[in-house]
Amino acid sequence: MVSMLLYDLPPNKNYKVIFMKRKMNQILDSQKIMLERKEKNKNATNDKKMGRLFETHLNEIEAWLEGQENFKILYISYNDIVENPRKNAQMVNSFLGNILDVKEMVKIVNKSLYRQIEK
Repeated sequence: MVSMLLYDLPPNKNYKVIFMKRKMNQILDSQKIMLERKEKNKNATNDKKMGRLFETHLNEIEAWLEGQENFKILYISYNDIVENPRKNAQMVNSFLGNILDVKEMVKIVNKSLYRQIEK
């Protein structure tokens, strides 16, 4: 789910949200590649400006989530999942009530799909 849509969830329900974070430069690189594939990067906003916009949005949504009593949030790092899948799978499992198969979750992590590496 895109984080902007969290605002639209009905306030009379309770939610557990796993909020995936990622290094900003990797988000921007990934977005740029996606837009180039779709040939929509001709008038793209520069990385510096886009990074500021994303950071502002993330700060706003995190502040908003802090004030929502019907939300339980687990912030998790995409980058750390790739490096430490077992630890992160255990955290997610615990957050969701120990109903998941951690061994199967760890098998799904595929480092070869981690294409946006540090420069």
